[in-house]
Amino acid sequence: MNNNNEEPKKNNGEKKSVNIVTPTTLFKLPITFVEVNKLHKLDEHILTDLELIECSSSNNNNSSDSPTNSPNAEVVEALKEPETKTKTMYEHVFNPKTIYGKQFLSNWATYYTSDVTFLKQTQKLIKHFSPPPPPNNESESEDPTSNNIEQYSDIHAIWNSIQNDKNFKDKFGYIDIGLLEPLNSSSFFLQILSLQNLASPVISLLTPLIILIIPFFLLKIQQMPVSFSSYVSSLKRIAQYHPIGKVFENFSSIPWDKRIYMFVSIAFYFLQIYQNVVSCHRFYKNMFLIHNNIHKFSSYIEHSIRNITYIHSITENLSSYKQFREESAVHAQVLSALHSDIKTVMPFKLTLANISNIGTIMKYYYQIFANESVKNAISYSFGFNSYFEHLSGLKSLVLTKKIAPCTFVKSAATKTYLESSYYAPLMNQNPVKNKILLHKKTTITGPNAAGKTTLIKSTLLNVILSQQLGYGFYKKAKLLPYHYVHSYLNIPDTSGRDSLFQAESRRCREILTCLLENKTKRHFCIFDELYSGTNPYEAVASAFGFIKYLNKYENLDLLLTTHYTKLCELLQAENVQNMHMKIELCESGQIKYLYKLDKGISSIKGGIKVLEDLDYPAEIINSTRVIINSE
Repeated sequence: MNNNNEEPKKNNGEKKSVNIVTPTTLFKLPITFVEVNKLHKLDEHILTDLELIECSSSNNNNSSDSPTNSPNAEVVEALKEPETKTKTMYEHVFNPKTIYGKQFLSNWATYYTSDVTFLKQTQKLIKHFSPPPPPNNESESEDPTSNNIEQYSDIHAIWNSIQNDKNFKDKFGYIDIGLLEPLNSSSFFLQILSLQNLASPVISLLTPLIILIIPFFLLKIQQMPVSFSSYVSSLKRIAQYHPIGKVFENFSSIPWDKRIYMFVSIAFYFLQIYQNVVSCHRFYKNMFLIHNNIHKFSSYIEHSIRNITYIHSITENLSSYKQFREESAVHAQVLSALHSDIKTVMPFKLTLANISNIGTIMKYYYQIFANESVKNAISYSFGFNSYFEHLSGLKSLVLTKKIAPCTFVKSAATKTYLESSYYAPLMNQNPVKNKILLHKKTTITGPNAAGKTTLIKSTLLNVILSQQLGYGFYKKAKLLPYHYVHSYLNIPDTSGRDSLFQAESRRCREILTCLLENKTKRHFCIFDELYSGTNPYEAVASAFGFIKYLNKYENLDLLLTTHYTKLCELLQAENVQNMHMKIELCESGQIKYLYKLDKGISSIKGGIKVLEDLDYPAEIINSTRVIINSE
């Protein structure tokens, strides 16, 4: 038994804002193609309450003791070890390892569905998901995941360097004049341009040698005898038009102003040679970079096409996935066309064959930069490959029996439940499991840290996962899908517009409004210590009135945690089921938490245990115990 079922600390006065960082992509999860009336959006506060995705906290308390107001707060934050970062629920579910698997994780934090056909077909997809290993020649590694981590990181860096480079055209020698930009898609033009870039420094270096050779041809053409004197005479006539040649022509008789001009001309000549050599070297480096990048893209695109093709093969008979297949097929076709063009591109070597093909290579590279259909297809592949990785992570949980499929029922008369349900983050820690009856409105009592909040959070999480994936962290489950899920957790005391009780009342009013506006739809709610922001007398009265009112609606199921035994006694008369978290009282008076759900109302007071665990002075603890025992 693991004591990690301990309740998370309450978020008193701290408001969390959702921090979703998702790259721009055309990819949409299959669930987004479900009929609109069966597609339901997750409220933002549920994302933070259940820690589905990464959230950033903003403390509204202006106290000088607040860590966020400390002058060293930024330093402390920067020094935090990355290993201490708390994993989100979706990280526990999908266990992403690649850069895209992590970046696109937040895609899941948008919708859930009541479309049972889609959910059952998703279960079939996950059941049959078992992709074949990559071809033997693709990698020598036995772990394809490690290959993907490196490959995706490389592609991510290359893609960003291409798309975010404002000087891309100038850097790689493309035309940057609006009317002439279509020439960047002409392999013939780019070949000529590239050869010119390669030939310029060579021509500059060979010019003196050419000048030395030309007199022989001129003498032959003029049919004059070739002698040393005639050669020198002809050479002087030609050389006088070249900066270096002028130096040797009556240099002593040339005025100083012309001498200076000649030296400046010679300097510029050598500067031109230097610039041409630098340009040629830069061109060679660019060719090396372009060939390497295209070669990596070729491997990545082949990998992406293989993933898309595999998903198509196992969803071929799943009608709910038809639109998803059609959309991915469009992008796969573009990727296939690109791959057929670039699959023969290898890392650059200075050979005649490579030089003769430079224009074509530059054309392909420009397509990756500028062609919208190519850009969209590559961007789409990032999201698709992340989805593929998420399915792989999910399937590993199925194979290790950490999650199980849900059975979806058709009638509200059927008893619905989660059998052996547990909290996802504890999957590897031998967690305590409980049976949760969903078809009954239930209160849960127990001392602090007994696991009440964790229990209702895990229940809501499993309901959401069941209506996204058809699976959850339980042994088995029966569920009639809900159209709305509501969460009353971590209500913030904003100390601005609302007090804590006002904020709690506002959240309850929002839930009530949604219920009244959707009386024919099914609702599921979790409430953690309802109306705890006011005095106990009014809290019990208000909570009783609210739950009694909700109890009239058979289309609403709820779980409520509370410390108020009086409230439970009142609700028992309204046919609300009372449950409690079991504990054991040791002979020493210490409490042993069992984290097991049982029938009845708990009368155990565990506040003193919390004070003792925090090393409060004995005087405070003894005074507290006297008051409690006197009641």
